[in-house]
Amino acid sequence: MKALEKIAKATKKSGPFHCCFVLGNEKYHDELADYEQDKLPPVFAFNSSFSLSPEHSGSETINDKIQYLNGCGIYQTTGGLTIAYVTYMSNELSQYKNAILQKFRKIEEGIVVDILVTNEWSEAISHEQCDTLGSPVIDEIVKLLEPRYHFSSSKKGKFVELNPFQWADSGYTSRFINLSELGSNEKWAYAFQVCPSTLQESENLPSNLASNPYLPSNKKRHFDEGETLPAKSSVDTNGTKKMKTVLPENCHFCFSNQSLQDHMIITIDEKVYVTIARGPLTIPSGEMYFSGHCLIIPIKHVPKMITGEESHDIESELFTDMLQCQESIVRMNYVNFDMSTIVFEINSERSIHFHKQVLPIPKHHILRFQNALKKQADFNNEKLDRNAKLEFRQFVSPSDSEYTAVVHDPKSNYMQFTVYETSTSPPIIHLATFDSESRIDLQFGRRVVAYLLHLTKRIKWDSPACLQSIEQETKEAELFQKAYKDFEVRHDL
Repeated sequence: MKALEKIAKATKKSGPFHCCFVLGNEKYHDELADYEQDKLPPVFAFNSSFSLSPEHSGSETINDKIQYLNGCGIYQTTGGLTIAYVTYMSNELSQYKNAILQKFRKIEEGIVVDILVTNEWSEAISHEQCDTLGSPVIDEIVKLLEPRYHFSSSKKGKFVELNPFQWADSGYTSRFINLSELGSNEKWAYAFQVCPSTLQESENLPSNLASNPYLPSNKKRHFDEGETLPAKSSVDTNGTKKMKTVLPENCHFCFSNQSLQDHMIITIDEKVYVTIARGPLTIPSGEMYFSGHCLIIPIKHVPKMITGEESHDIESELFTDMLQCQESIVRMNYVNFDMSTIVFEINSERSIHFHKQVLPIPKHHILRFQNALKKQADFNNEKLDRNAKLEFRQFVSPSDSEYTAVVHDPKSNYMQFTVYETSTSPPIIHLATFDSESRIDLQFGRRVVAYLLHLTKRIKWDSPACLQSIEQETKEAELFQKAYKDFEVRHDL
C-alpha cells in the first residue's frame, strides 16, 4: 500500500493530525495526480537522494498539502511548530559541515526547535545503541539546537525510542526516535502530541529521564560552570577548613586590580559603581536599543552586604547607596523603555565580592516569573543532588518582619530576586537561604531569567551567543550612559 494511502487511513482512524512527516528517499509526485487531497493532513517529506547544498537549501511546495524540505534549514508550520531538518548523508555532512553549523547558528535568539529530522544518527546515539555508525556532525547539530524531538530513519528495519534526556543549561528535554521502514515488522509510524514551544510556558519533567548521551558521564565540573566548589577553601593541620582569600588586587571587581575592564563602567559614585555585564544575558528589545544588563558593585571589597561590622549594617551608607542606585535603574527601564526589572543577588560569606545583577524584562514576560523560578528551583532540587536545596519564600514588602530577620542577620546566606513590575509599584521579593558550606549554582539567576525570556543559549556569560568585542562593550556602555544620564544618583565624592 502506498505511503499517502497509509497516511489517509491513519488520519481517518486516529486524526485529525496537525501535520505528517514522511522520512526516507521515496518521492510522491506519481501518487498525487490521482489522490484525494482532502484526506491528507499537511505532509512534510524529507529526501536525501538529491539534497541541495546549504546555500540552496529550502522547501519545495508541491501543492497545498505537500512540502519537500531539502538540504538543511528551519521551517515553521502555520500552527507554530519549529522544524529543523538535515537531509544529508554522511559524506555530504562532512563536506558541508561548516556551512550547516553556520546556518543553524544564525537562528533567531529565543527560537526553540520542536522537531529535528535527520537521515543520519549522531555518534552519541550510535554509541548508546552499541553501533559503530553515526556522524559527529549530527552530534554538533543536536548540541547546538537541543531539539525537543529528534527523528531519524537511518536504521531502515529497526524502531528505536530512547528515554527522554535533559539539557542542563536550558532545562529542556529531548527525545530520540528512529522509525523503521514502511512495511517492515517493526514500528514505522509514530503518532504523538506536542505543543509548539512558542505557545508553551513550561514543560513537566518526565518521570523516566535518562542521562544525556551528549554529556560525558565523567565530565568534571568547574567553578566557572556556576558552583561554589571546595577549592575555595583549604584545610589546615588541625583538619579545619579555612577560606581561601582573594585579595583586592586579584579581584575582578576591585579598582586596585590593574586588569579591571574600565571601558565597561557606566558610572562611579562614592561607595558604588555600575558596569555593564560581560556577556550580557538580555538583548535589545522593543524601544531599548542596548542589552540593559548591568551590575551594581560596592567599591569596597566585601563578600556580602551584612557582615556584622557597623559600617556594613542595614542602615549603612553602602546599603542605602546600593538600593538608591538599584531603584534609579528600575526607573530608567520603566520610564524610558516601558520595561519591568529583575534584580538578582547572592549574599554569601563564601563570595569574593558582593554585587547585584540588574536585568530589564519586557512587561509581558514579568507575570510568568514565578513559574520560571519554580521550574528552575525544582530542577535544581530534584536533579542536581550535590547542590543546595533552594526553597524560595515570597515577600510583598521589604519591611516584612520575616524578611528583615533574614537580611539583618550577619550569619544569613541567601539568594534573592527582587521583581519590579513598574517603577512605582512595590517590588516582590523571592528569597531562599542556604548553608554557607553548600554548593550553589552561581548561574542560577541567569538560568531563571534565560528560561523566562526563551534565551537559553545565553545562560553562560562566556557562551558564543553572549560574547562581545571590546568595541561592542564600549558602545554598549556609551548607550547605557546616555539613557541613564537623567536618572543617575550622584553623591559628593
